Amino acid sequence: MESCPTFIHILSIDIFLFYFYNSFMTLEQLSDDQRIRIFNALADEKRINIIRILSQQDTRPRCSDIGRRLEISKSNGSYHLKILSEANLVHIEKEGVTKYVSLNKETFKQYLPGFLATL
Repeated sequence: MESCPTFIHILSIDIFLFYFYNSFMTLEQLSDDQRIRIFNALADEKRINIIRILSQQDTRPRCSDIGRRLEISKSNGSYHLKILSEANLVHIEKEGVTKYVSLNKETFKQYLPGFLATL
């Protein structure tokens, strides 16, 4: 019997959705406050785009680079990064006067496994 590419594609989507759905069960370990912070942080298109940018980079960009890439003001970028940081989805590290941002991959791995792959 030959494999049908459509069947394989549908099967792989079903497996991914099953895994992704079941992985959310680990959220029971969080407090309600932390759940609210995570889902509030992910409920904005700009913040999703920040996560997308960070997930596709190997290096730590400067916070100002993220803002320029999204074509938002410095204060708007700081606001969105602060929300992501409070949800423990990103790390912001200061070196001198420069701030660098990176994903907190452990948070995604522990509480939202598979999420980054969907971006």
